[in-house]
Amino acid sequence: MGFRIVTRGKHIGMSDGTYRITIPNHKRLNPYTLKAIIKDAGLTDKEFKKLL
Repeated sequence: MGFRIVTRGKHIGMSDGTYRITIPNHKRLNPYTLKAIIKDAGLTDKEFKKLL
């Protein structure tokens, strides 16, 4: 998990060289949006929870 910020504004763009994800820059995220971000990062729910 070596993601780095590549763009910042209303949305934050992050990349690890393989995957590129876009995250809304808001205080709260919709649970479905969070699940999609986790999937776009190439993680399962279980892998994501281990990283927390």
